[in-house]
Amino acid sequence: MASLEEQEIRARLAAMDADVKIEAATKLALKEKARANVLARREKQRADNQSLRVIPHSERQDQLVVKTNKGSQLEVSKPKKQRNWIIGGGLSLFTGPVGWLYAGAWKEAVPAAAGWVVISAILAKLPQFLIAPVLSVALPVSAIIGMLYVAKFNKHGRRGPLFGEPEKIQEKVSFFKKLLGSSKNGDDE
Repeated sequence: MASLEEQEIRARLAAMDADVKIEAATKLALKEKARANVLARREKQRADNQSLRVIPHSERQDQLVVKTNKGSQLEVSKPKKQRNWIIGGGLSLFTGPVGWLYAGAWKEAVPAAAGWVVISAILAKLPQFLIAPVLSVALPVSAIIGMLYVAKFNKHGRRGPLFGEPEKIQEKVSFFKKLLGSSKNGDDE
């Protein structure tokens, strides 16, 4: 009988041993699967990081590489220069057309600022009660124009004339230069 009991005990121990081995093999398989998932995720992140690098441009990095929805296709874009509306409007409100120099086209803002300085020098000799109504209208209008210059600057990323596109105005200027140049040549003959 002892041998029968021994055989039952050995059979139970063998079954328990088999269960323990199965459980260890299952845990090992889960660990390997988790490790493979982590390695795959790291490799994917490494590949994504390489495709989303910042491209250096001269001394500063101003070209950003942006990943599109089409997969690995990349699009390069430059960040736009921006001006602050509050600063542009505030400068123009308190300093008149001198504030237009913040974002306005040089060809328009410099003559307006110079004219404003000259007019201010003349108006300074007049009594304040005569100047106040003029300034109460002129300075808010100047602030609105200053904010329009800022909007134009933010739209194009550079200074431009208030009315019209810079390219179209340049075309008109070159047309008139050619016209004047051809008339001068005609006069010389």
